[in-house]
Amino acid sequence: MTTNLAESMNSVLKGTRNLPIKALVKSTYFKLVDLFVQRGKHWNAVLNSETVNHNEGRPMGNFMVDLLNKCCDCGRFQALHLPCSHVIAACSSVHQSYQVYISEVYQVSTVFNVYNEPFQVIRNEDFWPSFRCIKL
Repeated sequence: MTTNLAESMNSVLKGTRNLPIKALVKSTYFKLVDLFVQRGKHWNAVLNSETVNHNEGRPMGNFMVDLLNKCCDCGRFQALHLPCSHVIAACSSVHQSYQVYISEVYQVSTVFNVYNEPFQVIRNEDFWPSFRCIKL
């Protein structure tokens, strides 16, 4: 199972995984610059228009929540294993805590267990397998 951070990094590094580290860093830098420029233009336009659509990108409508099977029509509950706003509202209406629906992978004790096992030491470069890709 991956975390949101890992999935975010995977999307940033998509298409650059097999590049040497220098090219990888350069590519990531330029992708982030483009992202900041795009978002800056978007929010400048929003601020200049003096109107903000808070529901932009969120589907509107009614969503069915099944607390027993841990699913919601919006799909976020199943995908993230975290209660979405619909699940929280459903729990509130039946006077139940939404916290029981938070997956154990998000618990601090689970995160700390990652560090219980020792990490392998990175050996000298002489022991690394040879690089067999096209060099740019």
